[in-house]
Amino acid sequence: AETYAETAEVSDGAEVTLDSLLEGSGAAVLLTDNSENDNKDVALYAGAHFDEVSSEIRAAEEARKNAEAEVKAAEEARAAERAAAEAEAAAKEEAEAAEESAQAEEETTEATEEATEEVAEETAEEATEEAVVEAAPVVEAVQAEAAAVETAATAAVSSAVADSDFLALCKIVQAEAGSEPVQGKIAVANVVLNRIKNPSFPSTVEDVIRQPGQFGPVRNGSYALAVPSTETIDAVKAALGGVDCSGGALYFKRSSSSSWGSRCLVNRIGNHGFYA
Repeated sequence: AETYAETAEVSDGAEVTLDSLLEGSGAAVLLTDNSENDNKDVALYAGAHFDEVSSEIRAAEEARKNAEAEVKAAEEARAAERAAAEAEAAAKEEAEAAEESAQAEEETTEATEEATEEVAEETAEEATEEAVVEAAPVVEAVQAEAAAVETAATAAVSSAVADSDFLALCKIVQAEAGSEPVQGKIAVANVVLNRIKNPSFPSTVEDVIRQPGQFGPVRNGSYALAVPSTETIDAVKAALGGVDCSGGALYFKRSSSSSWGSRCLVNRIGNHGFYA
């Protein structure tokens, strides 16, 4: 193509270069030159390159469109991700708000319940105090009456013992609890005196002591030989004066068990357990 003229005439008289022909937009061009054959060769050459350039342009355009589509798809994907993230954040905020609301409601309910309980407790305490105040005279009267009855019973027992059975009581206490502390001695005397006041047992010290199967020292003879110590005598006097270390017991034995048949342990002093 170097021998060809650098310019050519088109059908409408315009003058163009070969390069501009090759880069043209697709208009029909007819080249003229000194040789008819040369013109044909140039036309064939230009047409071939025009098709090639057109293909490349179409490919480039398609690539551009594909690239734009990919960019658009990427933008849409990012937009979808942002929307999903925003939706997730909104859902999280709603969940947190719901949780805070539920917690606040629970706290309010607890506070209300506590306040109600406090009011109820205060009301109950006030009612109890009022009832105690109202019942105080009655309680005092009952207690005074019980004390009077107990004093009378103790006095009656003490009078009876003082007349006939004081020595017998001292001897049985010495025989049963001579080595026990003074509280243990008083408690043994209490058991005898408690039986005298109980209708299920005899009404005198001597009869209680000698009731069959009750006191071991009576059976083995140590009761008859017992000589009361000063501490034993003082313990018996204390018992006759109303001191009770037995807890109201009717039975005692050398034991540490919490029960004795159907009887329950009410006190334990030294080696003796006292049962009611």
